[in-house]
Amino acid sequence: MAEEEKEKKLRFLKNSAFHFQTSCSEQARFLMWTHQSIADAKYTEERVCPYCFQCRLPENHRVRFKPKRRLTPQVQRVLNREAANRTLSLKQVKMLQKYKNSTSTMLVTCYSCNKTSRHSGVKRDFLAAFSHNPNAPNSRGKNIDAARTPKSAGKGSVSHIKSGAKGKSPATTPRSTSSRPATPSPSTKPIGVKKSPFSHLKMLLNLEQKQSSKKGGLQDFLCSL
Repeated sequence: MAEEEKEKKLRFLKNSAFHFQTSCSEQARFLMWTHQSIADAKYTEERVCPYCFQCRLPENHRVRFKPKRRLTPQVQRVLNREAANRTLSLKQVKMLQKYKNSTSTMLVTCYSCNKTSRHSGVKRDFLAAFSHNPNAPNSRGKNIDAARTPKSAGKGSVSHIKSGAKGKSPATTPRSTSSRPATPSPSTKPIGVKKSPFSHLKMLLNLEQKQSSKKGGLQDFLCSL
């Protein structure tokens, strides 16, 4: 019973402090101080300053972010050695643990007490395991989106068509027939229509020889009369 009453009292003090955070900040700070003195534990919630118990509002504090440790070439070499299942020295193991356990830190400076509190984020190792977990909602959504992209579907259909075309022989492939009659193009005319100048000149000479032969025959006929 004593624990339940204590939890109820702490919950009441916390809710009351957040209720007075805009109307009376001093009353809210006193309620949060009372809450912490009863709880006997360091207050780690980001909405309240752990030093002066001031409820954080947009105009009474400043926020900065410290990123994770960057991937240096030296750490990259150690990661490659670990991926190749090679033995690592003690120094390399410590360096790798420091890189994997690095977190992004949020620095919050309170304007009431001018003190900065640190709030650590999630470790890099946990984020890597979460991203590779197939049961995670984000990874499942990425896999579904990748399966539904038209680009991948188009590639699959093209490869399927190509493989099918390779398996068939030229004799068994059906030919597509068109209902419209094929009109001859100007470039596909018969070769006999196009006459060369030499053949045209030869034809004129033959005509002249025929005319001269006809005239000679008529003269011979008249002389014979």
